[in-house]
Amino acid sequence: MGVTTQPVMLFNLESMIDPSEGLESLTELFTQLEIDAVIRHMPRDKAPGPDGFNGHFLKTCWHIVKHDFYKLCSDF
Repeated sequence: MGVTTQPVMLFNLESMIDPSEGLESLTELFTQLEIDAVIRHMPRDKAPGPDGFNGHFLKTCWHIVKHDFYKLCSDF
């Protein structure tokens, strides 16, 4: 396996990307109220991912799993 030492940039990246203002909010942490609102508005009969845990499961067990979800979101 080879190793690249000092790759050469063949284009000006700054000229290709237009700066966008007002994106600071994208780095803010999710609040517990925002996470709770997502769970509250989640349909009961749909699974958000391939694990099969649907909205009914999350809403029923929210009092048990919510602290793990809060930690997951803050670590993300």
